[in-house]
Amino acid sequence: MDFVFPPGTPWAYEDVDAHVIDGQPPDGFDCGREAQNTFLYTRAWRDAKTGVTVTHLLFIKGLLAAYVTLMMDSIVMGREERPKGITWRVIPALKIAQLAVDRRFAGHRMGRFVVGYAVSLAQQVRTQIGCRLITLDAEPDLLGWYESMGFRANLEEQTYRARFAAESGRDSALLPVSMRFDLREPHG
Repeated sequence: MDFVFPPGTPWAYEDVDAHVIDGQPPDGFDCGREAQNTFLYTRAWRDAKTGVTVTHLLFIKGLLAAYVTLMMDSIVMGREERPKGITWRVIPALKIAQLAVDRRFAGHRMGRFVVGYAVSLAQQVRTQIGCRLITLDAEPDLLGWYESMGFRANLEEQTYRARFAAESGRDSALLPVSMRFDLREPHG
């Protein structure tokens, strides 16, 4: 993942200041998606205090530009879906539980930067513990965006989710899509 903002962007990599959440985040963040805004202000600090997640706040020139919430994960993969050489059915992963970019910073590859930041953290983690993948649950309208960065749908997991949704009378087309990014594959 690259860490370069496009020409004409009013900030650079050096302008980004990342902090792990250590209290209530500053007011004023709005990514345009109510679920992510609500998570940031009602659950991010609470979940961090309980040790379930860690939210990284990314500031640019003192403004909260984006956040990413990470947690440990694993994913069950069928034999044909597993990376070459992997015999384990359950593959260890780092999960992007939440990711959001403030509207003021949208359209300048900030989201890609945040994914690259998470990949960098996962690369560091995997030098100490087993971690092969990054996982996330993509909203259907963001599927193509994640695919453009090298994420692929987890077929076995999505089949299970669709079956469970159908049994519960829910529309499987509206389900978030389980996706993975292989930390050992080359990505452009």
